[in-house]
Amino acid sequence: MKLTKLQQKVAQITEPRPSERDIYPYLRDLLTKEVFGIRLEETQVSVDSPIPGARDTPDLAVFLMGQDGRPLRTPDHCVAVFEVKTGDQLASKEASILEEKRKYVQVGTRHFYLIDQTRVIRYAVPGFTDRREYLWSELVEQAALVECMAPVSADAATVKAMLHDFRAVGAPFADIPINDDTRRQFIFTIRTAVRLVVSAVGNSVTSQVVPALKEANAAIEKTEAEWGAAEVSFSDGTLTIEFEGGLVPDLPPNRVREYLAVKADLLAMIDDVAFALKVERDLLPGYAARMGVEGVVSVLSLRKHNGKLTPSGWAVENFIYETSSLIISRMLMIRFSEDNGLLSRMISNGGIAAFGAYASYFGIG
Repeated sequence: MKLTKLQQKVAQITEPRPSERDIYPYLRDLLTKEVFGIRLEETQVSVDSPIPGARDTPDLAVFLMGQDGRPLRTPDHCVAVFEVKTGDQLASKEASILEEKRKYVQVGTRHFYLIDQTRVIRYAVPGFTDRREYLWSELVEQAALVECMAPVSADAATVKAMLHDFRAVGAPFADIPINDDTRRQFIFTIRTAVRLVVSAVGNSVTSQVVPALKEANAAIEKTEAEWGAAEVSFSDGTLTIEFEGGLVPDLPPNRVREYLAVKADLLAMIDDVAFALKVERDLLPGYAARMGVEGVVSVLSLRKHNGKLTPSGWAVENFIYETSSLIISRMLMIRFSEDNGLLSRMISNGGIAAFGAYASYFGIG
């Protein structure tokens, strides 16, 4: 009897192979080829590639399709991640593999798949409490495959579909009262939030602070070519830049006026990226000093060498964790105030409807 295309593809996935990487192309085909019913665009699926703006490299990742027909390849729009293993490893190692690999969950991730050559296990995120298991022997039927992959189908993996779920309060975010029955769930939610916030702050350093600092440094260096070495400082939170050539005694009045104009132009030019100078020249040295780290530290320097954190790495990681702690502490204070009637609800429930209106206003819903 001739095998169907789906049966042939499942056979390729379950055939003994020396490496999990040998399975990735067949799973990508399953997600993207029209005949299998999931129908994702190939550009929505990344294979063994870093998530743009993040430090994580899951085996496969699925990104939401935007309204303009292009995938949004960011941590905020990474709707599902896949971890793949050879053989039947999940039969005995599911818990340990899940614990190790759940770090791949991004800010926007809603589903996490563990896959070996015997089964597919799907978890709903956050919480990992809704667990569904499917055997490959069952997934040779297209109806079973479509059910298994429904959350990442072409119809579901879109910004439009996700916003529809938000408006319908169909997404797993709501006001959950904290009591003896839900305490563990609340604690897990906080742990998940901490991990996601730390990841988001770290990604912001890489994707925003680093390029902004390079831009600011380039503008300062260009001015240094005429006015000499720059001294960058912050007094009461205000950025001040002075150049050697402008502080020369008895500088002619016309040069003084020219110097002041150049400084004003420079400060206006780098206003949008001055926050990066604040991190680099003011905050980071303070973190290094408190940790007893000697020497000059920079977000532009190598953070690891031979698998160990460098002085700059220690300072940057400390900055990331302390910033994340501040954000989480403020979120918890708001939630405490909401629960005790001190504030109207802003971050628990209610926000979904507000987000829907916001998204529609800006044309992304």
